[in-house]
Amino acid sequence: CAFLVILIHTDRLPIEGSLSFFLFKIGHTITRIAVPFFFCAAGYFLAGRTHECGWYQREVQKRIRTLLVPMWLGCLITFLWSIPLILGANWYHNEPLFRNLPQSIQDWLTLLALNPLDIPPTPFWFLRTLFVFVLLSPIVVFFIRRSKYLAFGCLLCTYCAYGVFNHYSSIGVISKESALGELLTWLFSLRDLFFFTVGMVIRYYPIRMPTSNLLFGIGTILVACLSYYLKLSQFVTVPILLLCAYLSIPTTPLPKTLTACAFPIYLLHMIPLSLVNLAVKNIPLLSFLKTSVAGWVVVGGSIMMICIVMCKGMRKGMPNFSTLLFGGR
Repeated sequence: CAFLVILIHTDRLPIEGSLSFFLFKIGHTITRIAVPFFFCAAGYFLAGRTHECGWYQREVQKRIRTLLVPMWLGCLITFLWSIPLILGANWYHNEPLFRNLPQSIQDWLTLLALNPLDIPPTPFWFLRTLFVFVLLSPIVVFFIRRSKYLAFGCLLCTYCAYGVFNHYSSIGVISKESALGELLTWLFSLRDLFFFTVGMVIRYYPIRMPTSNLLFGIGTILVACLSYYLKLSQFVTVPILLLCAYLSIPTTPLPKTLTACAFPIYLLHMIPLSLVNLAVKNIPLLSFLKTSVAGWVVVGGSIMMICIVMCKGMRKGMPNFSTLLFGGR
């Protein structure tokens, strides 16, 4: 899913009507499961602690270290990294040199993810939203630990709230650029509250599911194809896609040295992505990467490998800083 997040941010636009365009649209539909999966996993692991005495205080304190500190450091590093790119672009295009840099207190609050009505730099909104869900988790726990019926009701309520917001935003009644739209899309994402709740419910009431990697792998592709051809909303397709994709993954554990890089990949990928996008845009020899689905996957894979190297290099060369930056992961 960390790799899928990279692909989300590595948008390419193949020629419409081509095979690459079709494959890109199918692949791009599948990438939409990535962030919901992270919220599911976060809810699942948090629910495992809620039976312990004093869990809430411990978990909130822990999330300050594992979510907020990486978010603030990540925002700052990304900003410092972007300064020479912004100055260079402004100079090249004969624009005011300091255009696009923070000009007000509100700009700085947004940059540091402290403005609740504005989205912070990509991808740090996820960390802020997850922290908000952790703060509010006792409300969810109160209902779902009572019985399966209340747990199901809690799931139904969050899904319906997400559906109502999705409907009214799609027809323009609620603008996603408005304060309410920003609040319900990012800071208190109704979509992701549903998936966070799903993770908690699954931990409390485990469900035995059939396992067939090949069958569910085919199902994932079929659902993505139907979503593309029927132009179905993410509200309908993402839960089904996430379930199919999850059940299609083999249960053989990956090396821990690799899986330990998942969070750093998520946190750092926008830095190499900015360089790769710059190279693809300005080097004619790489222009084919902009219009092919193969180029999309190759660029995404290259960025992931760069992030893994960065992660391992930082852990070896700056162990204390990397522990802080990666939230102890």
